[in-house]
Amino acid sequence: MDIASTVAYVADMPAAAPNPEAVVPLREARRDFTRAHICSAAREVFFVRGFAAPTMEQIAQAAGIQRSTLYTHYRDKEEILAAITADYTRGLRGVIARLPGPTPSRAELARWVGEFAAFARDQRAPTELLVTASSVAHMPEPLRTFGNDFLEMLAARLPAFRRALDVRDGLDHAWAMAALRELGWALCFYAQHGETEDTRNRLAVATTLIVRFVHGEC
Repeated sequence: MDIASTVAYVADMPAAAPNPEAVVPLREARRDFTRAHICSAAREVFFVRGFAAPTMEQIAQAAGIQRSTLYTHYRDKEEILAAITADYTRGLRGVIARLPGPTPSRAELARWVGEFAAFARDQRAPTELLVTASSVAHMPEPLRTFGNDFLEMLAARLPAFRRALDVRDGLDHAWAMAALRELGWALCFYAQHGETEDTRNRLAVATTLIVRFVHGEC
């Protein structure tokens, strides 16, 4: 039985259990399994086609489930995207926690950017989705939330980002956004192509911008 068939079977199987105490954990396990599979399928759909174009019907087909089952778990694409970003953020917190502060050296930041690049490559589909979709004019709300959470995590480690957040229309904020935008595209390029001279150079440029920003050299 393939994964889609397994999900369809689990989603449609009766919920009856002889032990009443086992009913809630069983339902939660089935729900979590189905939601995780839906998000996995949606990540691939969004990765290939972007966020705007795909329909809920296409996501259900990719997950191998009925559309009614999909709507049981998620109201719309934004709810699915919110679940994807929440999962990505949980992993990202570990990466941010290893960011040296408050004013890391270039060597320290270069090592950290390398760790971030490895994470981005392991999480290629959501990384590219978050970076590319965040560049559109009408950003979906889950991506706006992700961006704010990401900035707050950085601000907790690096005072320069806290200053940028305190004055959002100031020059520091503009520099912070420019550095992070460069980092985002460099991470995407690394996730796509792996370790090459070009990807190393792109990551080096992003690192230089962040170094200059955190040391007040912009």
